[in-house]
Amino acid sequence: MTTLQQRIIRTLGTACTLGALALLPGQALAAGDIGESNRGTYMDAWQAGRNTFVDACSTCHGAFGYGDGISAKALEIAPSDLTQLTRRNGGEFPWVYVYEVIDGRKPVASHGPAGMPAWGRIWTQSLPYDNARDADIYVRGRIFELLLYLDSAQEPEPEQVEEPSQD
Repeated sequence: MTTLQQRIIRTLGTACTLGALALLPGQALAAGDIGESNRGTYMDAWQAGRNTFVDACSTCHGAFGYGDGISAKALEIAPSDLTQLTRRNGGEFPWVYVYEVIDGRKPVASHGPAGMPAWGRIWTQSLPYDNARDADIYVRGRIFELLLYLDSAQEPEPEQVEEPSQD
């Protein structure tokens, strides 16, 4: 079995598990409440997501997702600070929205014209598949892995400190 075939099989298994996990409330995933039987799969998927982030996203979004990558200054529109997605979405990680942006169904000005998918099409076209269904499943798994990493990279809300009363 080739390395590519091994990764495909792992990603398909991960995609199925993560598809179920993504249905959980964001707080459960953020708190690591995924159950012991899924912990290894979750950590493998998280690491794969981190690797994908470094390979595909960090050039624009920076090593830690702050939008300060080495290519950021060359872009017409600055990349988003990916550590603030949850804060900007009222305290919930926007799973579906971020998935669609990465896949290319939600146009993002810095990623090119509205009809240009960012990564879904690029990853799909780079795979040696005979049918689109297998490529689509692989790409969905890869995006879910990236989502797990991005969810874990969210900065916590600043704690509210009450000023002492001067009574």
